[in-house]
Amino acid sequence: MARPRRAVCIDYHLAGRRITARIHEGILHVLDADRTPLRGLPHPLTPQEVARIRGTRPAGPPPASQAEALRVERRVSSRGTLMIPKQRIHVGIGHAGRIVTVEEADATFRIHHGTELLAEVARTTTRPIARFKARKPEPPRQRPDILTPPAEPMSRPPR
Repeated sequence: MARPRRAVCIDYHLAGRRITARIHEGILHVLDADRTPLRGLPHPLTPQEVARIRGTRPAGPPPASQAEALRVERRVSSRGTLMIPKQRIHVGIGHAGRIVTVEEADATFRIHHGTELLAEVARTTTRPIARFKARKPEPPRQRPDILTPPAEPMSRPPR
């Protein structure tokens, strides 16, 4: 999506596809031609820039959400990804090691760190969520020290 002097990276696998961008309550919703949500991002636009976008029209009502959304915790890997029922979601290497909250919506996952929305990604799997808590970081493993000499000298058996 291009705007004056800046571009918003939505996702590489959507390159060349016609999309609809919906800006609502600080979220940039990316929809396909059938109005199916593909992705949601925190939008980088100021209110003045939103007002200058040509060819816009008021958005309809937002999609209805469930009464009680399922929330789970995940720890972001050192590569900036997390897994939720066999779906890999990339939130950025800058968030590596953080524990984030993943909220399950109708057809999307919303990833939050505190009150900040990091990403909203379309759900591509129908598997149920089985783990609800993030794993605590494991303590570093103790490597056996094989280079220290034994406490008492080894004796050889007589010949």
